[in-house]
Amino acid sequence: VFRQACWFTGAFYITWLPYLALQYMWSSGQALTHYGFILYAATSVPLQGFWNFVVYVRPRYMKDQVEVIAALPSRVTQRLSIVQRRNDIVSACSRVPNLEVLQEEADLEDEEEGKRRATGRRTSVATTKSSHAGE
Repeated sequence: VFRQACWFTGAFYITWLPYLALQYMWSSGQALTHYGFILYAATSVPLQGFWNFVVYVRPRYMKDQVEVIAALPSRVTQRLSIVQRRNDIVSACSRVPNLEVLQEEADLEDEEEGKRRATGRRTSVATTKSSHAGE
């Protein structure tokens, strides 16, 4: 309870000390030269409700954070098991031959076979020419 009261007091001082300082500056006639400070003081006063809300919600937020941290080890192990399963699938897929590589190998084999056939025809044509020449 004491800490909560300190937080509310801090929110009060964050809101009203700049405005109080601005009032003293206005009474001495120096406030018109500090536009940034006037803007800050004029903005902080309407935000008092926001700071009170932040202080009011803080204990619940802190309690939720403790629960999240307590549940963290089970979440981490779940996440790790998911990552491990994904890595297993990826490694299994990497052992399967790539279709593009297989297609390229088949194309190379077709080219080599075509060259062999063309070379075989040339030699057979050359052989028949030489046999005809001898006649």
